[in-house]
Amino acid sequence: MKHRYLLGAVVAVALLGMGLSRPRSGPRETAEALRERSRAQLADAAARLARFDHDLRTPVGTLMSAVSLLEAAPDDAALRAEALGLISRQLARLTGLADDLHDLALELHPVARSSPADARQIPWDTR
Repeated sequence: MKHRYLLGAVVAVALLGMGLSRPRSGPRETAEALRERSRAQLADAAARLARFDHDLRTPVGTLMSAVSLLEAAPDDAALRAEALGLISRQLARLTGLADDLHDLALELHPVARSSPADARQIPWDTR
C-alpha cells in the first residue's frame, strides 16, 4: 500500500514541475507558437510519465513478492539468496527510474538543477 503513496508523490512532483515550466521564446515567436510548443512539451512529458507509472509498479510488485517470500520461509537459505538477488536488481531498476524522473524534472523546470532534493529553493512563481 505504501508504494501507491510513493507513486502518487512522484507523479505529483512531476506534474507540479510541468505546470511551472515556462517555454523559452525569442522576440519573434508568436503567442500561438508558444502555446503549441507548450502543448507538445506537455504531451511528451505526459507520455513519459505514463511509462514511469508502469515502470515503477513492476519493480515495486517484485519487491513486495520477495519480501513475502522471505517472511514465509525465513530459514530457507536458497530462497533467501534468490529473494535478495531480486531485491538488489529491482532496487537498481528503481534507481535508474529515479534518475530518469530527475532528468524529466530538469527538462520541465531547469531551476530544479540547483538542488533537486529541496523544493524550498525553487522559485514558485504562479503568475
